[in-house]
Amino acid sequence: MIAKGDQLLFCKSYGQIDLDGSKQATNDTRYHLASASKQFTAMAILQLVEAGKIGLSTSLQEVFPAFPEYGKLITIQHLLTHQSGLAEINPPKKEENAGLMTDSYRLEQLMLLDSLQFVPGTACEYNNTGYSVLAEIVRKISGMEFGIYMEQEIFSKIGMTGTIYYSEAATTNVGYHILSDTIVRAPGARDETKGSGSVYTSANDYFKWHLALCSDKLLAPDLLSQAFTPQAGTKNRWGTYGYGWYTMEHGGYPYVEHGGITQSAGFISFTARIPQEKITVAIFTNRAWTRANTPSQNIGKRAKVLLSIASEGHFSMPTLSDIDPEPKHSLAQVLIDEVLTNGIDAGMTLFAALKSSDKYYLNEKEMNQVGYALINNNQIKAAIKVFEANVELFPDSRNVYDSLAEAYMINGDKELSLKSYQQSLTLNPQNENATKQMAKLSNK
Repeated sequence: MIAKGDQLLFCKSYGQIDLDGSKQATNDTRYHLASASKQFTAMAILQLVEAGKIGLSTSLQEVFPAFPEYGKLITIQHLLTHQSGLAEINPPKKEENAGLMTDSYRLEQLMLLDSLQFVPGTACEYNNTGYSVLAEIVRKISGMEFGIYMEQEIFSKIGMTGTIYYSEAATTNVGYHILSDTIVRAPGARDETKGSGSVYTSANDYFKWHLALCSDKLLAPDLLSQAFTPQAGTKNRWGTYGYGWYTMEHGGYPYVEHGGITQSAGFISFTARIPQEKITVAIFTNRAWTRANTPSQNIGKRAKVLLSIASEGHFSMPTLSDIDPEPKHSLAQVLIDEVLTNGIDAGMTLFAALKSSDKYYLNEKEMNQVGYALINNNQIKAAIKVFEANVELFPDSRNVYDSLAEAYMINGDKELSLKSYQQSLTLNPQNENATKQMAKLSNK
C-alpha cells in the first residue's frame, strides 16, 4: 500500500492466504502486524494525554498504587520510548497457562518483581512488556477493556471496520514459515497480548489509518507530531524512537518506520512514513521465519524504494546492494530446529560447525530467545549450553550474562549464577536486577 496525502497511489495483493485451499489474498485480507501495532497503542495513550486524564510525566505507581516502589521512577514517557528499565516478561510455561500470555499477565508478573534492568531514562532497550503495561494503563484510565477502547475510539472513528485484535478463532489468513526451503504452516500465536503487538488489519484499512495520521481526526497535530520526533535519550543500535515509531534518517531526510514479525503466527509487517510529505508505505506478508533482509523478504529496504518513488526522489533511492544483499539464514533457528529434533548435543555440534560460515548470521536476541524457549520447555541444561554459547559470541553484552545467570539460578548452580550476575553488573553497574538477585543468592 502506497499513499500520499488523500490519494491511494497503489494498493495490490499477491499470493494466497491459505495454501491448503488456494484462496487468493485481496486488499481486504487481514495480516498480523506484530510489533508494528505499537503505533496504535501509542495513539491511545496520546489521546488520554490530550484529554488530560494522564500526562507523559505520570508515574506507573500513580496509575497502579499497588505497583512496587520502583514504579514511582517510571513514567508514561519512559514506557512509550522503551526507557523504563522493566524486565521483559516471557510467556508462562505450558503447564501454567497453556503457553498463552496477556497484557494483564505481564503486569501481574511485574508486580512480583522488586527491581529494574536499569534506572529509568538512562538507557533505551526495546521492550514489549512496556507496551503491554501501556495497554493496561488505557484499560485502567478509560474504564474500558483495551480492545474495546481501540474499537470505539480509534478503529470505528476512522472507518477501519475490518481491523481487530488477533485471535486464533478470528484468523482467516494463515501464516507460514520457510524452513530449509520448505513452506510449513505456522503453529499459531503463543500469546494474546494486545498492547505490544496484535493488530490484525488489511491494506485497505491501513490506508484509512494513513488518512487519520494526515488529519486531526484522532489527535491534535502538535501532539501527533511528537510521535514522529526523536525523543531524548532513545538512540540505540537501531536508531532513535518516538512514540510507537522508530525515528530515522536516510540521506539526511527524516522519516519514521516500524516493522513487526511474529514467528509463531507466521507474519511479517513493515510500515514507513515521511510525515512532512504525508507519504505512507505498508507491506504485509503471511510468510515469516526467514531473515527480513533476504531478497525474498527484504521488505524494510524495499519500502524505502517505494518511499523514494512516492516522494519523487526527495527521499533518495537506496542502492541495489542495499535492496538485494546476499541472503543469510538465522543460525539460531537452525540451532533450535536441530535441538528439538536430535537433542542439545547434536544441536551444539551443528552450531559449532556452522557459526563461522558466511551463509548464516548470528543475533544475540535470537540466541537468547532459543535459550528461553528451552527453559519454557523444561530443558534447563540445554538452555544453559545455549546461553553459554551466547556469552562467548557477545561477551560485551550485559543481557547475555544476566540470562545465563538466571538459567544457572533455576538449575540451582548458586556460585555460577553469582559469577554471571557479577559480570553483568560489571558491564552495566546500573543493572538493579543483577544487584537484587545477587543479594538473594548470597542470603541463601
